[in-house]
Amino acid sequence: MNSITTYGVTTGKSSKSDAVEDALTRCSSHGETNCRIGLAYKNQCAAVAEPQTNGLPFADGFSAFMGASSVARASMLATEKCRKGNSATPNAQCKVVYTACSEATFEKF
Repeated sequence: MNSITTYGVTTGKSSKSDAVEDALTRCSSHGETNCRIGLAYKNQCAAVAEPQTNGLPFADGFSAFMGASSVARASMLATEKCRKGNSATPNAQCKVVYTACSEATFEKF
């Protein structure tokens, strides 16, 4: 995702469509007009890493959204992807700005 400094995130929704709708609503409530989904996840953890310069979001940078089995793993993967995506900006520091895990859902077979 490029040029993102506002995020609309949600957890605890029972369907992907409900989660997508809520996340887009949250994002647009901040005045954004170019909201889009960076990651939809189920039965896992998520992390968002954004590039920053001088401790402030770098709006022209690449934010990374990653899912994994734990917050630590998702954070590591998001940070790594953010660093690679912003390698042309040497002073950009990637920082994890959001983490969450979905509630495990059991599906009976």
